[in-house]
Amino acid sequence: MSLARFNALQTIENRLEPINTDFLDGQQENIASFFAANVFNDEAMKKYLPGDTYISVKAATQSGEKLERSVADVVATSMKEWAMEQGCTHFAHWFQPLTGKTAEKHDSFFTMTHDGRVIEEFTGSALVQQEPDGSSFPSGGMRSTF
Repeated sequence: MSLARFNALQTIENRLEPINTDFLDGQQENIASFFAANVFNDEAMKKYLPGDTYISVKAATQSGEKLERSVADVVATSMKEWAMEQGCTHFAHWFQPLTGKTAEKHDSFFTMTHDGRVIEEFTGSALVQQEPDGSSFPSGGMRSTF
């Protein structure tokens, strides 16, 4: 890593700023009152997933089995619909590298087509485990990220 990048990251890490609570719009400032408010949880899954897909997801969660790709595609479509209703345009893969910090890789629901148009897209491939070694990131290295 370059010295300039290291110094920039060090500055960000050491920055002490008050937490902005403007987004609360007069709500309680109790974190528990809004923690996990925008999570595609069981209630959201029941509302947005077809019944058979919901059962498949619950079964996979309980057994630790992988989702079939066709089921993952239905889940992705439902998650995108739910997220866009919440005002989302991007999604992030959150992970914990061996630095003791957390990290995110952000992507958008928009994909460029070969002819330069933009389409809204979020498929099951975005839900499956990929790149367990973090090879697309500057640090690379082997590490399982299950």
